[in-house]
This record gives sequence, structure tokens and C-alpha cells, in this order.
Amino acid sequence: MSLHKIWGGNGKVFLSYFGRSLLAFCIAVALSLVSYQISYAQTIVADHTVIPQFDNGSLDPYLAPAISKRVYFKHASTGGYIQGNQGLSCLQGTGTNSLCTGYPDYKYDRRNWNWPYWSPTEYTACEKIDQFYDSVVSENTNYDYLGMKLCYLDTYAGNCPNQSYFEYYRDKMLDLERRFSGKKLIWATQVLRNQWDGSDCQTAQNFNTQLRSFARSNGKLLYDLAGIESHHADGSACYFNGCETLCPEYLADPTNPKNGHTGITGSLRLAKGFWWLMVRAAGGTVPSVSPVPTSVVTATPTQRPINTLTPVPTSPVKRGDANGDGFVDEEDYNVWLAHYLDPNLIVLNQDPDFNGDNKVDGVDYAIWLNNYGSV
Repeated sequence: MSLHKIWGGNGKVFLSYFGRSLLAFCIAVALSLVSYQISYAQTIVADHTVIPQFDNGSLDPYLAPAISKRVYFKHASTGGYIQGNQGLSCLQGTGTNSLCTGYPDYKYDRRNWNWPYWSPTEYTACEKIDQFYDSVVSENTNYDYLGMKLCYLDTYAGNCPNQSYFEYYRDKMLDLERRFSGKKLIWATQVLRNQWDGSDCQTAQNFNTQLRSFARSNGKLLYDLAGIESHHADGSACYFNGCETLCPEYLADPTNPKNGHTGITGSLRLAKGFWWLMVRAAGGTVPSVSPVPTSVVTATPTQRPINTLTPVPTSPVKRGDANGDGFVDEEDYNVWLAHYLDPNLIVLNQDPDFNGDNKVDGVDYAIWLNNYGSV
């Protein structure tokens, strides 16, 4: 058959089919690229490990882009301590707290950062999430970054309709990200109290543990308030009945340990963590520090017996599969976390020393992170 006959008889049909196929292919490639960008967006987590970077001035060269960002962050009374005279306003040099001294006026300028209270303030966790959702719908054109936090009292609210309030929070946040893809959402762990009643301890722990895992796996901006509140300045963790808890030195009123309000020491640490998050989110390449874990607690810590086994010879580098189940996932992270800097690192059927140097440290964390999700 001649080329002329092909063109004359079926050419238009061929071109029509080819054109549709090419268009479909291009659309598929574009969607896959969008999916890739969403799936592999950079995870940025502000927890207790980042506070030294604020204190040593590492953020200072990168402040301007963060200052220019318009931020909307919804909160209740605990947020008032973070953003008020002993927190963000203190760092800005405009705080009136007598203990707030030494911060130059407007070096840490947060005047573009709006921290409104819930209205009214007595919403349940699910109602707060709904209110934030509606606020983003109505306010998104005025802001670049939008976020919210839950209060320590929100453990009383129980589950949202047909799902836990972590699932409700996650689904609402994801829907907002889909609807307003040009905006950045700030995910945040639930703040803590120093002493808990009944099952409230585990309720907050479950929310925070699930959120940390989800945020790290899905490239989210995470303001880990609980991670900051639950660690002393030296990095050691604070526990109450097996759950992470607000360290006592951060309390606004040490005589009321069931209150979750922070004094100036705790408020400043939380404010510094928010500054670090905004600097990184705005593109600041803050030098990294050796990873120090954020607590993931599933049971009351118990003291392990001193290991008296003969040290295991150096072994080949493993891929991050600490529990040997063939997957590199959150369970392996928790094994690494449980034995971080632990001198008694030999544990039956669990080996988080991924490079075989007889210690569990930030190098092993990097190996786990680089192989996360592999089989």
C-alpha cells in the first residue's frame, strides 16, 4: 500500500488517534510529576533538637525570607503563652515580661504572623479542626502558611464521628492541601501537661505518635510542640505514667502540674522552635546537627539488665531493618530510638546498629532514613 493511500484513507484517523494518545501521555506524565513532588516533598520537623540552632545564631543569616511570610496559626490559651510577651513577642524585643531581656527590637520580627484564638474557646478537638478548615477556606488568600494546634484539654473530647481525631485532623488537612495547593500547611503535635488524668496521657500520646510518623513519611511541615515540651535542655526526656509529658521546669505554675501552660523558659523554647520551622520552610539552609530522637513511647520505660554478652563482631552495614521483618519502616525507627546512645545495645532479635560500629547514634539514623520504605 502506498504512502499516499495511507495518508489519504486513514491519515486523519491516524493523526486523530495519535494526537489523543500523545495528549493523554502528556497529561499522565504531568500528573505523575505532581504526584512525585507531593510524595517526596521535603519533611521539615521542628522539635527539641533544633533549639540549639536558634541559640547559636545559625538562623540569623536566613531570617529575612521567614519574616516576609504571612502566617496564620490558630490556637487557644497555651498558644497565647507561645506567641505573647514571653514567647514570640519576647524574641521580637517587644515583650513586657520582666524576664524577657536581651533581644534586639524586631530582629525576630513576627508582625506578619497572625496567631488568632479559637472563637469561642470551648470547642472540642473535632470542632476546632472544623473551625480551622473554614478559616483556611475564608482566609487563605491573605496568608502563605496556615496551621493550628490542639490543647492538652482536647484529650477530653474523645473521637470524632466514626474516626479518631488524628484521622479526622489528617483527612481535613489533606483536603485543604488538595484544595489550596499553593499554600503551605503547618501540621502540629498536641501540647502536653505535666501530670495527666486517667487515659488522657495515652490519648495525647497516640495522636502525637501517629502524626509524627505520618508527617515524616509524607513530606510535611511539622511543628512538634510536644517534642519540645517533653525534653529538658540537655535532650533527656520527661515521662509521666509512660507517656511524654511537659517537663516541670517549663510550667507557668509549678504548683499546678495538671495545667499545661508554659512559663517563660518553656514559651521561649516553643517560640524558638517555630522560628526554626519558618526559616527552614522559607528556604533557609540551616546547618544540620547530629540527629537526637524525639520520644516515641508505647509503654512505661523499664530498666534493662546490664548486658554481659560477648560483644558482637563488627557486621556489614544493614539497610535499616532493625527488627528483621524485611521492611524498613516506623517499627525500625522505634527500635533505633529505644537504644539511641544506649551502652547496652545488644537486644535479642533487634539490632539498630546499622553500620556495625557497636554504637547506636545519628549515623544509624541516617542509614534508616535513607532506606525508609525499602523492602
